[in-house]
Amino acid sequence: MTQNGDAGLPVVPVRHVGRWLGAAGILLAVAMLAHAIVAKIPTGQFHCVTANGQRHCTPVQEWRFHWDVVGQYWSNHLILSGLFRTLYITVAAMVIGIVLGIVVAVM
Repeated sequence: MTQNGDAGLPVVPVRHVGRWLGAAGILLAVAMLAHAIVAKIPTGQFHCVTANGQRHCTPVQEWRFHWDVVGQYWSNHLILSGLFRTLYITVAAMVIGIVLGIVVAVM
């Protein structure tokens, strides 16, 4: 029993509504990105087949991103040389930035 009003206070967990909303927004953005990458879109053309005397037409769909073309260009020497040049410039800029930062910090 407590005498001077020093009873323990009830502990209530903190509600993090902003975190839940932020996580839901990020999950929605990731799902939209995944859908955009793997989605098929209609081309406006139809593929018709006649079977048992009845004609069935379905819309022709193609991938939103043509991954065969992406693979073709990924192994192109111009793309690879640009990639390596970009990485070289990034590393050089980091080295210069670190060296200049240390010099300025020492000064």
